[in-house]
Amino acid sequence: KVPSEASFKGTEYLKIDLSKGDPIFSMEESVMLQFKTRQHNGLLFYS
Repeated sequence: KVPSEASFKGTEYLKIDLSKGDPIFSMEESVMLQFKTRQHNGLLFYS
C-alpha cells in the first residue's frame, strides 16, 4: 500500500470515523505519525 501524506496548519485535524458500521477488511491497521515544528525549539501540545 502506498503511504498517504497530510499537512496541517494548526487548526486542522484528521479523524477516522469507525462508528458508521462500514466493514473493516483487515485484522490490523498501522498508523505512523511524524511531527515537524516551524522552529528548532518549537513545542507540540497534545490534549
